[in-house]
Amino acid sequence: MNEFFHDDEKLQELVRLATDYSSTTHHFLLVLGECNELPLSVISQFTDEYQTLPNTVQHRRHAVSLNAPSQIIPEIVKALALRNVAVYQVVLLSE
Repeated sequence: MNEFFHDDEKLQELVRLATDYSSTTHHFLLVLGECNELPLSVISQFTDEYQTLPNTVQHRRHAVSLNAPSQIIPEIVKALALRNVAVYQVVLLSE
């Protein structure tokens, strides 16, 4: 089993974040299958605090750093999926 789930403090933090319905923004990283105008236009519907991050592989951009309330992240992922944009990872970078 993943050792993450054996760390009660980390697990409590994850539960706290999952039940955070406040408007407090957090810093997230989204790793996408593509990062052209389509995903950026979707993300911009939810927040204007985002930027693409450069990728050295084939000079393509596949990551977006953004600030948003935690409850908005599933909505962003759903909206991207509805437009056939693959979301490979969502990472909480800081609170």
